[in-house]
Amino acid sequence: MTSPTLLTSFEELQDFLANPHAHEELDEPLLVVELPEKLGSRNHKTDLAGGNRSKRQDLATSLRALPAVTVLLTEDADKIAADLVDDPDGFGDIFCFDIITDNATGDLEDITETVLASPQASVSLAQLLRAGETMSVRDALMAESWVYSMLQGGNVFQSWLQTQRAQKQEAASPAADTPAVLVEDTGDTLYLTLNRPERRNAFNAEMRDTIVEILRAIYPGDIVPGGIVPGDIVLKGAGEAFCSGGDLTEFGTTPDSATAHIVRSLRSAAWEMHLLRDHIRVDVHGACVGAGIELPAFTNNITSTPDAFFWLPEVRFGLVPGAGGTVSLPHRIGRHRTAWLSLTNRRLSPPTALEWGLVDAITS
Repeated sequence: MTSPTLLTSFEELQDFLANPHAHEELDEPLLVVELPEKLGSRNHKTDLAGGNRSKRQDLATSLRALPAVTVLLTEDADKIAADLVDDPDGFGDIFCFDIITDNATGDLEDITETVLASPQASVSLAQLLRAGETMSVRDALMAESWVYSMLQGGNVFQSWLQTQRAQKQEAASPAADTPAVLVEDTGDTLYLTLNRPERRNAFNAEMRDTIVEILRAIYPGDIVPGGIVPGDIVLKGAGEAFCSGGDLTEFGTTPDSATAHIVRSLRSAAWEMHLLRDHIRVDVHGACVGAGIELPAFTNNITSTPDAFFWLPEVRFGLVPGAGGTVSLPHRIGRHRTAWLSLTNRRLSPPTALEWGLVDAITS
């Protein structure tokens, strides 16, 4: 396995980034800066450019522009990550790395594996998350769709897709006329249940279109955000999993990636859930993969069972999260932890998800 470029001080980082074509010196699109001591033991702002704000900002600008995944290894990674979530502007000109970790559990090895296996998607994810920090939700969703569409034509995704088709087995079929989403209106509450348990509620076009249609009917164009809606909405899943991610049998079935982008723009479940975020509660359990956590994260009330797990595997097969995850997760856990979750390919447990703010409660 090729090693990432490793620098061991901010002085080395400054020297490296002084060259506007520094990325050409990278063997792989992965840059790691390792610091041997805790930054928290001193004033953070003296660790870059001797405390000179102008130099720090120049360094941050160069680092954000680097077409590579950037990782900061430091002993107080958890503290820094938490600070960034609580006050993203407070350290914005200092810690512009994509991931901040102490590497205690082999994070760097997993990140390196992902970047080497899927370099285009890895770098695209990093760039998308950086850009999204200053975008509106609507604009960030459009940017995610553009990047997702572009990557569908990439060699990593196309290779993965061919493998999936070669290994394709007959999927279990639902009973005739069984709707993909069950709808129950009690008057006070509207219950929406993802209803493809035989497919672990893999998110398909029918699910998306049904949710969009229902939420649009609840949220007409003349109601402003925060306005009154008829009752609360509860979203849950039937069977052993809340949602196992996008339906793999539908991957690559759109005529072309440009058409797929237009479809996502016109029928965005993410946008509709964002508009009604104060009125939707999502009850998740079991597998919450890809869309299974990207969509719930748009709401302000997620309840998880102890058996749930949260996973963003898209980068490993050549894509970025495409159901709004590069927008919804950063708003909850910050872009650094979103990048970590995607690029380590780790599964997040409910206790950690609760600690980070990805879910709001854990119930039995």
